[in-house]
Amino acid sequence: MAIAHKSTPTNTTSLSSKCKRTKAMAIKQRLLKIKANSPRQRVKTDDSRFKSAAIDRASEVQASLPSQLPSFVKSLLPSHVTRCFWLRLPKRFCDLHLPKHDETIVLVDEDEQQFDTKFLADKTGLSGGWRGFANAHKLLEGDCLVFQLIDRWKFRVHDCSFNL
Repeated sequence: MAIAHKSTPTNTTSLSSKCKRTKAMAIKQRLLKIKANSPRQRVKTDDSRFKSAAIDRASEVQASLPSQLPSFVKSLLPSHVTRCFWLRLPKRFCDLHLPKHDETIVLVDEDEQQFDTKFLADKTGLSGGWRGFANAHKLLEGDCLVFQLIDRWKFRVHDCSFNL
């Protein structure tokens, strides 16, 4: 004689959410492991949610900064963190706030460590020294930074990369 087992209905919505959260945690852990071990390795993921989360976080950080200090958000591309290490800055921002000639621009991170970079006025971007900053902070494609002009030719850089 077979014993009939009463099955309880499964809540597919909560299972689906749990699966999504588990998958998201696995991706986060992989990103953090890559970031910790290899600052120049590109992250290849089909999930754009982390880039979007970094942009959202950067927007929040920027909104919380004093409005009298100009700032901008920069989402990093492969050319910013691999190969040529070139960081183009927003032209309008450069026209309004940065020198019209090549100049040393200082980047100050959240730990007060300073990095000298070379600002190329004609190209509105950072060249020499940017590579050192990017490598020191293990920046990856998709990471977001908020640049806040705190003094003449000096930026405080807020790293809004996705962290656990």
